[in-house]
Amino acid sequence: MKTRNQIPNVKIDLEQVAPVFRKPAYSVLEFLKIHPIKRTAFYHEVAAGRLVVRKQGSRTIVTDSDYQAFLDALPRVDPKDVDLEEGE
Repeated sequence: MKTRNQIPNVKIDLEQVAPVFRKPAYSVLEFLKIHPIKRTAFYHEVAAGRLVVRKQGSRTIVTDSDYQAFLDALPRVDPKDVDLEEGE
């Protein structure tokens, strides 16, 4: 039985609310948890200079603006080359 002041148990999908509550910078671990890139690919992009990381003391961070610049630099796909049956 619920009382008037009881808060219901609601699960929040962070992938849906993450764009609303964006942080200006993420640790590498935080970044990898919420962005669609695997750890190996992340370090490959950093080593190639395509994804910028910064140091805050001993901590490595990725800024939201650097990630956005990385995404903006990715090549565009010609719509006729997209396979809509593929799913990804």
